[in-house]
Amino acid sequence: MKKAALLLITLGMLSSLIAVVVAKVPDRTGLPADCQSTLGKFIAHEYPPGTTSVVAIERARKPEHLTKDSHYPVFGSTIYYQTDSAPSDSTPASTMPLPYPPKEVWCILLKEEDKPIGAPSYAIVLAALHMDMYNADWMIHEGPRDLSTPGLVGSLKEIGCGLALDQAGPRLTKPGESHN
Repeated sequence: MKKAALLLITLGMLSSLIAVVVAKVPDRTGLPADCQSTLGKFIAHEYPPGTTSVVAIERARKPEHLTKDSHYPVFGSTIYYQTDSAPSDSTPASTMPLPYPPKEVWCILLKEEDKPIGAPSYAIVLAALHMDMYNADWMIHEGPRDLSTPGLVGSLKEIGCGLALDQAGPRLTKPGESHN
């Protein structure tokens, strides 16, 4: 009888612990708020007002594959890390290099409407959470604005983001979906 009671108490405590852990895990169906803020600042800095929208987002499955050798220009409003560009209202960034690999990466497909011509153009950016033992900030890694750039699709696949270019225009693919 004592063993059964001890077992029930142990199972009860274990299920309570699991419930607490599950409750603390955020549901990431979209960009985190801090990431959205950095993306908004990037769009405002790089594009004319009202011309650019987010077409698709996908969380990278292998963020550890984004390395400093990727050579994407880095935008960020940070006092902790070195960036290539920042919003004009931000304080100067530190000279401390970004820590790699980032802890989280989101692939974002942007669409810019070209009002005079009427033909949209697309760009890929990567929102990455860079952190060290003491600091953390979201940064935007600006991909090429020409989606036919050699190696772009391979780079995205390497970090676990899918991109398909077809007659209908670019789109992010689902995991395991073919890029042909």
